[in-house]
Amino acid sequence: MHLTASLSESIASLAAKWQTQSVPKTSRREDTFISLFLSAYENGSWADALHVQPDKIERIKPAVDWLAKRKSDGKTLAIEHTIIEPFVGEKADFAYFKAGFLAIEGDKSLLVVGRYIRVFVPVGALQNQRKKVAQDAIVQSVQRWIKSNRLVLPDGTSKHRCAITGIPSKPPSTSRSTRRWSRCRRA
Repeated sequence: MHLTASLSESIASLAAKWQTQSVPKTSRREDTFISLFLSAYENGSWADALHVQPDKIERIKPAVDWLAKRKSDGKTLAIEHTIIEPFVGEKADFAYFKAGFLAIEGDKSLLVVGRYIRVFVPVGALQNQRKKVAQDAIVQSVQRWIKSNRLVLPDGTSKHRCAITGIPSKPPSTSRSTRRWSRCRRA
């Protein structure tokens, strides 16, 4: 009971601050997941809960992502969302990957009827390049390779090297490790 009262007081005090301070209007991607979680938690009994987001209100002090107060009985629930990365820096690496390689998916000229083409790209392939021109050269090299070879790829699984060209002041190289893959394409 004491813990619930303390959390309720925290919600009331944060709600007061929330109403008097300017709160960022933008929603974080995880807010959607937390809303969905609340809507289903304990058979939907938290779906109509009032909530505040202490972490957005007072950025100087670390706080939980959401405090929710259930209307039916006033119970309070603290929610913290944690990002789990398969490897250190995965989120940052994917930002580079998404900006470059996922654009290849939109190239309709690469579609091959009845084929499923999966491209593996080394972790950090773009992030480790300091200049955008080098990142673009890598993506363009992979796209050119797929365009040139997609019709002659053998059935089944096969491995191929892709020459990376167009990086200023570096000789052509080939991609090596294969830890990450682009989204798959089907015609």
